[in-house]
Amino acid sequence: MTGQPPLSKEQAQALAEHIRSVDGVDSLHPGRFGEVTMLFPGARVPGITFNRDGHVEVHIVADITGTSLEGDLNALAERVRGAVAESTDLPATIVIADAV
Repeated sequence: MTGQPPLSKEQAQALAEHIRSVDGVDSLHPGRFGEVTMLFPGARVPGITFNRDGHVEVHIVADITGTSLEGDLNALAERVRGAVAESTDLPATIVIADAV
């Protein structure tokens, strides 16, 4: 993807905070080599990127203990997709990269 990023640094940081607040999300996952990261001058927002289709791609670490999910990762993905929809009008792809 070239040109202006679809989200500003502030929007990406706010989106990351909003996603981390979702019940069942432990953290955002930066990928094995940090490749799932939005880069800005002097800042980075790990766990969020954009795929070739122009979707916001969010990689999360699921917290499967002590949540109301009872192991339902599809429900967690829908919650995160809803959080993205509250923050931006871009479509979202959710990747559950790990679980604790």
